[in-house]
Amino acid sequence: MGKANFNFLRKQTVDIISLKFIVLILTFAFVGCVSFLYWSYQVQLEKVTGTVVVIDPVTGHAAVGERTYAHDPVIRTWEYEDQVHNLYQNLFSFDANNYDKNLNRGLSLMDTESADFIYSKYNEGGVERRVKQNNWEFKVYMDSVIIDYNAKPSIGVAYARQTIRRKGGESLTRNVYGRFAFKDISRTRDNVHGVMITDFEIFNKQKVQ
Repeated sequence: MGKANFNFLRKQTVDIISLKFIVLILTFAFVGCVSFLYWSYQVQLEKVTGTVVVIDPVTGHAAVGERTYAHDPVIRTWEYEDQVHNLYQNLFSFDANNYDKNLNRGLSLMDTESADFIYSKYNEGGVERRVKQNNWEFKVYMDSVIIDYNAKPSIGVAYARQTIRRKGGESLTRNVYGRFAFKDISRTRDNVHGVMITDFEIFNKQKVQ
């Protein structure tokens, strides 16, 4: 009887150890599966959020690149170019309905000295009066933007034309060639590229027709 009890207890002990071992294996398997799923999620999330899309406002073409925590020269150059397009489309393209909005938006992309200079020139030229009272319409057309990323700071030149349509249908087109530099700043909702355009000047505003 004693031997039978011993064999019974030994069998129970073996069964308990086996059960614990199975539970341990299942636990490790569960943790492994959860870890793998989390890792897969992070990889997919990085694929989605780890990209930069820059859209040319003139052509509508989009360029996609991987996001990097350091400034990638190619991606950063695209962002600089896109910011120049943003500047020109607001600073030199407006009518009576959006003059204030566009001008303020354009000036916000520039350093204080450049913005003050442009604003003073607009005041001297009576641009607001001509737009709002005389119903003039200003449109800008970008020809090209050339950026020297390797310069310190990075610099650029924009070649564009501005067409002014006066009351009665009369129009005038002139160059608005500009040169400028770039300053990297923190990205915000109003400045998603984190780029400030500095030392802005127009070096050619010759009439072309």
